[in-house]
Amino acid sequence: NPNNDPWPLLNGKCDWIDYNGNGEWDEGEGEEFHDWGQDGIQGNGDLGEGISWDSNQDFIFNYPPEFGKFRTSAYVGDDWGTAGGKNWYQSTVGEIPTTFEKYDVDISVINSEINNFEVNLTGTCDQWSMNLSNSEISGDWVVYINPSINNGKLPLFPISISNEYPELLREDFIMNRVVVTDWLCAENQEEWHNLLFNTAGYYLDFCSGYRNLIHWLD
Repeated sequence: NPNNDPWPLLNGKCDWIDYNGNGEWDEGEGEEFHDWGQDGIQGNGDLGEGISWDSNQDFIFNYPPEFGKFRTSAYVGDDWGTAGGKNWYQSTVGEIPTTFEKYDVDISVINSEINNFEVNLTGTCDQWSMNLSNSEISGDWVVYINPSINNGKLPLFPISISNEYPELLREDFIMNRVVVTDWLCAENQEEWHNLLFNTAGYYLDFCSGYRNLIHWLD
């Protein structure tokens, strides 16, 4: 709300929302570029009903009128890193949306072994990814997978990688979470890859946002 009047941003309960904007305005020393943001977390560090949200549990946000482009993010579900938990997340760029709809997708891991992985994926997405970690070297390995694939065996490391990093052993990596992603600027994984690898600049400068589901393993 550029006039600082209370304005409900979301319809229905949401666990957390964050939005950030930028703009230029004159503070007496010429126009300067500013970044600004605000978080809302119901029941955790918020300012209370009537300030952070209204009686319907709709979030209230006020913003400077000089801002014209916003990144708005919201999630519902478990906190980051909750063992066995799931978190539905969406982030958009541009105008502040008046509503968010929970991403209608789900994923469960049937087998987390890297040589025989299997997941159950329901709903529509552009890709899903498998995040693996190696506690010995504090390393991470992320594999991006087409939604038509729900089981298989992870690839071997290239010989060039093994020669350069002999301590990097494929079998030491353990799956810790899976992520389902839908890009708002693409219809499928191939279209997203064409955008990502053939467009210069920050990805949210050419993509209007994304939504995903994160599932942490027990």
